[in-house]
Amino acid sequence: MATYKNGILTKKTITETCRTLFYEKGYADTTYQDICKKATVNPRTITRHCDSKKNIGIEIYSDFLIDIKEKTKKYLIDTCGEYNLRIGTIIERIIFLDLIETNESYRRFYYDLCVDGLFLDSFADKLNYFFKLHSDEYNLGLSQTDIELFGVATTSISFGVHKKWLENFFDNLSKDGCLNFEIKLMFSFMHIPEVTVDDLLEKSYVLYRKMKILTIEPFMISIQ
Repeated sequence: MATYKNGILTKKTITETCRTLFYEKGYADTTYQDICKKATVNPRTITRHCDSKKNIGIEIYSDFLIDIKEKTKKYLIDTCGEYNLRIGTIIERIIFLDLIETNESYRRFYYDLCVDGLFLDSFADKLNYFFKLHSDEYNLGLSQTDIELFGVATTSISFGVHKKWLENFFDNLSKDGCLNFEIKLMFSFMHIPEVTVDDLLEKSYVLYRKMKILTIEPFMISIQ
């Protein structure tokens, strides 16, 4: 039991160390030597408990999205009395892309992950869950094959567009334009009429503009 508990604590120490380093230096510029020095561990300990820097980066990114989702859901329930899945989804993406645009540390970390090509294998399954959740909530009747195809397609296209957006590849693509493209892409797969999506986007932006988003520590926010 003591060994198991020590293993959990060691993994937590490594992850929290990386959370700080990835925020301060970026994912690409954080070396195993940096992690070992700050966490007081050796490379084999990192491999044994976390497998790789890649896995740590994806875990931190996933936890960041979960934090945004949970804070958004709580805010909407507290202020609106309910959580609308579609509006909540849009607001979560607005918050994320706004943080990427305005916070250099988040932008550098996210761009590093995009460049390293970590998303397709790691996030297609999560997008599958996204489409299944919406299919079940709104009785869309999506087949498993549809869900898997939409998950892979959305992951590939969205992260590719984000990477080029961060590289200023597009002459006139704003953050809102990037967000609108992403949302319309996902909802078009689910055969949601464009007029409905436009209405959802408008309602989501109205709610978002009332929010005050604060970074309370690396990869964790508060919404007031």
